[in-house]
Amino acid sequence: MGTRFPVWSVVAVMFLTSEVVCAQDLPAKPVRLLVPSVAGGPSDFAARLIAPKLGVALDRNVIVDARASVNGIVATEIAAHAAPDGSTLAIGNNGTHVINAGLYRKLPYDPVRDFAPVS
Repeated sequence: MGTRFPVWSVVAVMFLTSEVVCAQDLPAKPVRLLVPSVAGGPSDFAARLIAPKLGVALDRNVIVDARASVNGIVATEIAAHAAPDGSTLAIGNNGTHVINAGLYRKLPYDPVRDFAPVS
């Protein structure tokens, strides 16, 4: 029990305090869910199905913002340059993150560096 007690106590303290360090409150503004397709399209339809339950889970209003543009570049750029405070989410797909990187020499966003996957 000599050396194991200090190790286990340090591990226990790390686990008990990690929640306090990692927990961040969302801003008190609505969550903006950006959709890179036209209103009524498949991504927009999915976003409108997700938004009500996401709003309940986050305890915030969720606004679906459909931004139709060439290959979803406008909505994806808005999401890439939004403040990283959790109030802006985007529906990405292989077009906005894979195909556009191959089609365009210069995108206004980096498909890998500017985004963090949620699910």
